[in-house]
Amino acid sequence: MSRSVELAVASYRAKARSPNICVRCADLNVEGNKGAVPFCNLTGEKVFPHGGCSQFKPDTSVLQRELEEELASHQPEIEKALGLGYPKEHLDLLESLTTPESMQVWVTQNLKYDPDLRDKATYRGFSEIIEFGKADCFRGMMVLYTLMYFRCYNPQVLLLQAGDNEMGYDHNAVMCQRKDIRGEMRWCSTALSAWTTLDYLDPSSKIPRNLAGRYWRSYTSERPKYKDLPDLKGYGVIDLAKLFGERDLFRLIFSRPPRSRELVKFMYDNYTNGLICRDIYTGEPYLYPPEIPNTKRTSLRLPFRSR
Repeated sequence: MSRSVELAVASYRAKARSPNICVRCADLNVEGNKGAVPFCNLTGEKVFPHGGCSQFKPDTSVLQRELEEELASHQPEIEKALGLGYPKEHLDLLESLTTPESMQVWVTQNLKYDPDLRDKATYRGFSEIIEFGKADCFRGMMVLYTLMYFRCYNPQVLLLQAGDNEMGYDHNAVMCQRKDIRGEMRWCSTALSAWTTLDYLDPSSKIPRNLAGRYWRSYTSERPKYKDLPDLKGYGVIDLAKLFGERDLFRLIFSRPPRSRELVKFMYDNYTNGLICRDIYTGEPYLYPPEIPNTKRTSLRLPFRSR
């Protein structure tokens, strides 16, 4: 990926979602008299709905320096990846997709969103997903998690739980901590979705609950394409490498047909095993999935002999 594209996605991260928020600080100071115009915490300038403060256009020199620092600290672990079964034919992705933004851009452009998981044949491994070019949010999560893992971003899965899950409205994103435009560690996320409002979120959330809450608007919107979605109920954080074990996790992800049908389905059926979610409004914990009473955490019995 060219440096100009890298800068483009870096500037995308620096931009705030709302035009009322300064792109340099992604924060509003709304304290003071009721009705007062909010101002940028970084520059002290007033922020107006039609354009923001004078820092609205990202400083490319700052973005360049930030990108260079990030690339230096997140070099691909090629030998480790190959040792855990990463397919050699897709090493170019690991080498060229250097940041979560570039990974998001690639996934959005190269994987068509396909939510149908009813056919067992759709349980594909990493290589099959890339070659087939179709995925739902779970299989998109597998690709994004893998790329971020071997780029040393220490990714975790952010599960968004909506309604009672009977209609499959839960959503999988991959989150990690990165420095924001002010150099502070914040959570960001990537995901595959039919809607851009449910994919990438820039690093501006202090805790996972705040990050999950930024997806709330899509679940409560009354706009035509969103109005039938059940409300966002809660979220859960899953450390896949800890749950399955690093080596066994990637044996599942990198599996190939015909075994991948069984192994990826096993991963799908068990990645929420014993997951404790938190209510998006109150923060109270509850066991996922909520519709199954007296659910208990069980030990995973992998469908192969663990090494």
